[in-house]
Amino acid sequence: MSFDELWPFNPPGFVHITGPRGIGKTTFAIDTGANPARMCVLDGEASAKDYDKQLHFGEYHDLIEETAEAFELECTDLQYYLHCRDILDNIPKDKFDVLIFDNILRFESGLVAYVEKHHKDFGLSRGQVEKTTLKWGPIKSFYQNLIVAWLGKVKMFVVTTPIGEAWVHSKPSGMMKPKGKDVLEWLTSLRIWLRFKENSMVPAGLVLKNRVTRMEYVEGEGIKKISVLPRRIDPCTWEQIRHYMANPANHAKPLPSEIPTKDDWAVLKGTLTEEKRLQLKVVELQLQAEARAEKVAKVEARTERTTSGPKFASSNGARVRLESGPPKNIAEFITQAFATLEFNMDDIQRITGCENVMAIEDIDAAWKQLLEAKEKE
Repeated sequence: MSFDELWPFNPPGFVHITGPRGIGKTTFAIDTGANPARMCVLDGEASAKDYDKQLHFGEYHDLIEETAEAFELECTDLQYYLHCRDILDNIPKDKFDVLIFDNILRFESGLVAYVEKHHKDFGLSRGQVEKTTLKWGPIKSFYQNLIVAWLGKVKMFVVTTPIGEAWVHSKPSGMMKPKGKDVLEWLTSLRIWLRFKENSMVPAGLVLKNRVTRMEYVEGEGIKKISVLPRRIDPCTWEQIRHYMANPANHAKPLPSEIPTKDDWAVLKGTLTEEKRLQLKVVELQLQAEARAEKVAKVEARTERTTSGPKFASSNGARVRLESGPPKNIAEFITQAFATLEFNMDDIQRITGCENVMAIEDIDAAWKQLLEAKEKE
């Protein structure tokens, strides 16, 4: 079976894998399903050397050994960068299915050194390079162009980096984050943080960024875009990812294994935007509300709603009066809909007619629709 035939639709093009040392980033990177003979591996830590002896990659570069020989054990970051550039620039188009750079951090340091040395070619003065942050714009643009060029030679380009402590206002924050330049986050179609699991050699994966989407045409509705991956993949294997591509995750009602654990949440707080955090909170609130309603339903029937004022009977028999007024933002809207009105995400979508609840703009009108629907129950 060819590499293309493995995938229900196009494989993710540019992939960034991160995680603690020893988690299995290298193993995950080489296990995409590609024939080893159709893989090119740049190994910056000699972590895939034994794999090459057994699998015989189409092209394998032990960058530690090669640069030590080429530069007599005193290889600078700039020399390291130039050595890697020579390899990458000379890869023939379509010779390999998968290109792997494990890990890419030292190359990034060398790229910065290259731009600083050739600052005039990038429209920078020596003063701008040494005393200002203006150099970062040209550096990132240059890095982006290189990645795009190399990605055009293969079907999948996989890079790895470790994690490190995040610094905020020049101080350690106590939070961990993926190492690497912002360009990796901008360009990747799939970004995964591998996480250790108890009693398992196969890690779970937190999906930090996902552009793996299935496009379908629905008669009378148009083209539908389906995000196939859950926030958490367990076990995190390429076989499991391909399974989700063929059978998309149910984001409204995720499986227990697809929901981030408390420890996962602590990790995600350091990497997700406020919108993404809110989306995860929505799922958590929905599951809590459904579990609570199911538990209470077994011991008592719903209390009849009162006939005076905007009051509703909750599933535990307590009278709930909505005195705080309509919700002020989408987070309050969803929280009150789950906890107070006892609607789930499917209910909200049905009542408001909005498929994407996160995109509701007129919160007051939507809230009024929910109240009216509750009155009719």
